[in-house]
Amino acid sequence: MDMQERYNDIAKKTGLSENIIRSVFKATRDSVIESLKHGERATIPGICNFTPDLRVGYDFGGDKKYFVKAKIKVSSTFEKELKESSVIDQDIKNGKTSVEDLTYVSDGSGIIRTTQINSLL
Repeated sequence: MDMQERYNDIAKKTGLSENIIRSVFKATRDSVIESLKHGERATIPGICNFTPDLRVGYDFGGDKKYFVKAKIKVSSTFEKELKESSVIDQDIKNGKTSVEDLTYVSDGSGIIRTTQINSLL
């Protein structure tokens, strides 16, 4: 599902306009980034938690630079629903996808199988 399809799907499920949905996605993204920049943990309820990993590096001129790497943990509810879903297994049985097409993602507590990693983000 590409982003336009995602907006359409959410619009259909909520009755909200695409512009409102786009605004909420942008605000969520900006809010998470702002929290991480301040060294704060950020949560998207029911989806995942972002934990900042503040790092120090040096540029080519030898100047010290600070940057943030984010560690992401899928929420237990989200992971449980994915594990209980048999859609991927049905797609494999019906020849719509193959095991080789799957992306395996580990959050440290388990493995999630998906055909598109972008659909998790």
